[in-house]
Parts: sequence; C-alpha cells; structure tokens
Amino acid sequence: MPARTTPHTDALGRAATRLLLGALMLLILAPMIARWVHGEFAGIGIQLLTLLATAFLLRRVYAGSGAARTLTVGLCMLSGVAGVILGMLGTSVSLFGLAVLAVGLGFIGIGLALISYPPVRDFLDRHQLIPRPGGPR
Repeated sequence: MPARTTPHTDALGRAATRLLLGALMLLILAPMIARWVHGEFAGIGIQLLTLLATAFLLRRVYAGSGAARTLTVGLCMLSGVAGVILGMLGTSVSLFGLAVLAVGLGFIGIGLALISYPPVRDFLDRHQLIPRPGGPR
C-alpha cells in the first residue's frame, strides 16, 4: 500500500534526503580537506576524481536512481564496517581511533537511513527516474 503524500511529507523527505546526502559528502570530503590544509597535495588528482565521482553518484541518488541508491548504501555499509573495525583496533593505541570509529558509525547510520527512514524512502521512490512496475513500495 503506497504511503499518502502530502506537501508536508514531501518537504520533510526532500529536506531529510538533502541532509543525509550532504552529511555523507562531508564525511567523504573532510579527510581530503584536512590533508590539503596541512599542505599534503600528493595524489590530489585522484582525490578530485573521487570527489567528482562521489558528487555524480549522490546526484543520481537524489534524482531517484535505484541502482545509485543501492550502490551508495552498499558502499556506506562497507566503509562503515571497515571504519568501525579499524576504529576499535585503533582505540587501544590513540584517541584517533575513536574518531575513526565515529566516522564508521556515521557511514552505517547514513546508509541505514537512506533505506529505512520512511520520508526519505518515500521521497526517493516517488522521484525515481524509471518507476518500478506496480508503483512505489
């Protein structure tokens, strides 16, 4: 049974989606900017290419591409689990491990919210590029 759409739920879904995708971009962008601030410009070409690919992928998610959303959630879970594991291992050595652990949990939380938070899920389902047979879930 499709959810009822009201202007309020559509606005909430749009705002929550933008917030989640912006937070995801920030989690990806922050380490790169930190390196640049410290004057480490080795590999800047790869970093800029990564940022462009990430921006393209997140734009496709916002446009409603189901494949882009699935890929984004999968990458969030993969990087989140890796961050949590590395953070737990690094916490015994330094406080930097806590930051890595928090970022890993952030990736996992954003990935879960993209598929499980009802306003976001409904917003992305309604704005799909190619609608599913039978309509949105």
